[in-house]
Amino acid sequence: MDMELAKKTYKDPALSFRFFVPSLPYGIPAQFVKSVTCPFYNIGSVDHNIASMSWFFPSTRDIADLEITFNEDSAYQTTSGVEVWRKEICDDDLNYGLPVTYLKDINIFVLDVAKPKILKVLQYSDVWPLGVPSHEYDVGESTQLTTAVTFKCRRLRVINVSGGH
Repeated sequence: MDMELAKKTYKDPALSFRFFVPSLPYGIPAQFVKSVTCPFYNIGSVDHNIASMSWFFPSTRDIADLEITFNEDSAYQTTSGVEVWRKEICDDDLNYGLPVTYLKDINIFVLDVAKPKILKVLQYSDVWPLGVPSHEYDVGESTQLTTAVTFKCRRLRVINVSGGH
């Protein structure tokens, strides 16, 4: 789970990737990750009216959805993996699984494009997919099929590896 693994997966030195996902659960191929939208914590506010003035204070803390876009292959490995994961959450008979079974972690390494160095690691904990997204097919186009999967996250830990803030 370090730069050596990234070098083995992405052997072409001309690639200037800025992130690396070392592994994903349920056979979802991490090497098919095309892009990630990495959310951070948001702090909500609450309004208190005191002496005819509004005062705002912090209230709740939450994390937005993690979205990962995958290039799909002809075997539909990404969709198949997400479907297996979805069935762990809720199967076709509407039987719900236990969170201890389907909650997984996803780590995203943010890389320096100038040097082979990891800048930070985004550790998303207790993650689960919202479902299998739809695929778009168009007669007039012949492009790579992509699948954008939205994940709910319970926790985020940011580890600054390079000493930066």
